[in-house]
Amino acid sequence: MTSAARRYPVLAGFVMMFVLTWPVDLWAAAASHGWAVAPPPILPLLVGYGFVAAAVLVTGIVDQLIFRPGFVRRFVCFEYVVQ
Repeated sequence: MTSAARRYPVLAGFVMMFVLTWPVDLWAAAASHGWAVAPPPILPLLVGYGFVAAAVLVTGIVDQLIFRPGFVRRFVCFEYVVQ
């Protein structure tokens, strides 16, 4: 997966976005027609963050940063201070 993502980053991004968002959308659509149990109300709202998660994941894979310890720290805008 990582070698394919490095060779085709745009395609990998679209695939990750599809994988992280469509299952919830299909579940909500099926529930609206009475074919399934309704998902928790917060879950469809979080679908938008699937695009962000896919972008961060593919960026980390392409730049080979995801396996380094400070990768997540680069995306966090503030630091926690433990007293």
